[in-house]
Amino acid sequence: MREARTDKLIEELVAGLLDAIVIATPLRRSDLRGEALFADQFLLAGSRARLDQFDESGTIRPVALDPEQLLLLDEGHCLADQALEVCGLTRRQTRIDLGASSLSTLVGLAAEGFGLTFLPEIALGHEMRAAPGMALMRFVAPQPQRNIALVRRATTPGTAWFADLAQHLRRAGEGLLATARQHG
Repeated sequence: MREARTDKLIEELVAGLLDAIVIATPLRRSDLRGEALFADQFLLAGSRARLDQFDESGTIRPVALDPEQLLLLDEGHCLADQALEVCGLTRRQTRIDLGASSLSTLVGLAAEGFGLTFLPEIALGHEMRAAPGMALMRFVAPQPQRNIALVRRATTPGTAWFADLAQHLRRAGEGLLATARQHG
């Protein structure tokens, strides 16, 4: 198992170095097959003072965010691209360029009041333990989300292992989401 950027994981999958990968979809490639695992909603994370700037209902739409307050991962990270997409923004519209390569770095900075960031719901438990001062806000419906899938090469023979792995990952993801919804 390894963690890497999506483009690198796809490259290694296609080259036969990996048997399967877990990524956010959509995946528009005819040489790969995916099985949906779960939907992962985004939450807005920041300091209490930053989140208190929003209306008293405690809700916000992603397109209403000030691009100058957004903290994003380095260019090429799919989470940054997904955050920009749900806000209807391009990277050129954001001003804060931290060169951050990890979600934990962004969450820590956001919790300390340096800006706002998107937090995938499946990471909520871990990031809340790492940054106990972090405040969270859910977006109004429809909440922005990404769909997570298990992906393999279309030519990979014998898919029983793939279906079994997908089922295990689906259960694990559902467990993480259930725990996150209790805290978030």
